[in-house]
Amino acid sequence: TVTVNTATSAVGLDGANVTVKQGTTTVGSATASGSAGTYTATVNGVPPSATSYTVQVTPTETGATPQETSVLVSVGKSSTATITVPTGTVSGTITLSSAPATSTSVTVAAGGVTCATVTIAVPTSSATTASGSYTCTLPVGGYTLTFTASGYTFTSKPVTISSTAATVNVTSS
Repeated sequence: TVTVNTATSAVGLDGANVTVKQGTTTVGSATASGSAGTYTATVNGVPPSATSYTVQVTPTETGATPQETSVLVSVGKSSTATITVPTGTVSGTITLSSAPATSTSVTVAAGGVTCATVTIAVPTSSATTASGSYTCTLPVGGYTLTFTASGYTFTSKPVTISSTAATVNVTSS
């Protein structure tokens, strides 16, 4: 048994694929649940001697970078591998081109996974637009951000998540 501890909390690790390989052959796998935690993958068969395996965690967002580490498994023993999935943030302002008559929810998704929901309130003045802010923490990689809200149309925006914070502002049409 190989236990994988992901030391990172980020959107996209819920449902992440955990794969255990010996060389190029997959010998075990599991699906993660929760944004960070412990996931157990059972290696098929018992190694005849201490064997080194590669453990890979692949986040669910399209564009996220898989992370790998090696772990040595002894005969009849369990081993633990800790993988830190590097993350970064993207934040910005969502502006509705016309002020909503009622509060409006805008969903922000990266690589097909929802990372934020922003409620934009009805303006208290005679403003003709309304806006709200969002922040998403994501595994490092390249993504397409999509924004959806009933009655509004947004253009998808590409973003590269790295250790440097990214800003993506969007206005509905």
